[in-house]
Amino acid sequence: MNVPEPLEPPLVLRARLGAALVAARGAQGLSISQLSALDGRWTAAELRCIERGEFRLSAPVLDELATIYQLAPRWICSDDWRGVLDRSSSYGTDGYARLAAAVTADEPIPDARDLAERYLSIRNLLTGRTDTDLVAPELGLVGEAAGTAPTKLAGLLAGGRALDAAVRAESLRVAGRAVVPHCGVLVGSGPGGAVLMTQRSAAPQVGRGGRGSRRAPVGPLGAFAATVSA
Repeated sequence: MNVPEPLEPPLVLRARLGAALVAARGAQGLSISQLSALDGRWTAAELRCIERGEFRLSAPVLDELATIYQLAPRWICSDDWRGVLDRSSSYGTDGYARLAAAVTADEPIPDARDLAERYLSIRNLLTGRTDTDLVAPELGLVGEAAGTAPTKLAGLLAGGRALDAAVRAESLRVAGRAVVPHCGVLVGSGPGGAVLMTQRSAAPQVGRGGRGSRRAPVGPLGAFAATVSA
């Protein structure tokens, strides 16, 4: 598929990326100061901020981090994607909390239907599905993130604008956003936490039974679509 240039922030939960970078640095046996000295482009204070999940990211920054921290290619299998909820990034539902979330949260999407459309668009891109069906666990996942009961969410999806067209349009909008798949592809953050698509297996370099393909650790979302070959 044609992947547009990424113009918006990466679909990355910064706390998860930070934890992955800490692990990668530890595997090299380096302190932050040593890594900074070896690289020469980033100060130890900047790298510390990134590892804490406090640095505003961009696609070029992710590319640099993948090189600095020597992030390994990963085996990605389109059948292994699943949705998960990271509750550590939850925020309040009052007006002040939502204003703060708009500034500090990663990809805040407080509206339940908007979050469901984003979930479907990313799920379908990664798995190759084309339907807009949400099974009960998925309704529960997105509903909890948005602070909306699953039955109410199902009703919201059944009414209003045409869901198929909305999901297709959203898929085109997000295809160019940068992602780090082995940290999880961020769908969006709601009051109840952040929804991510993750691989069931965290194996970095070994395919299982010939399934999947070896992919770069960082890239635009569309490059990891199920219809794109490595």
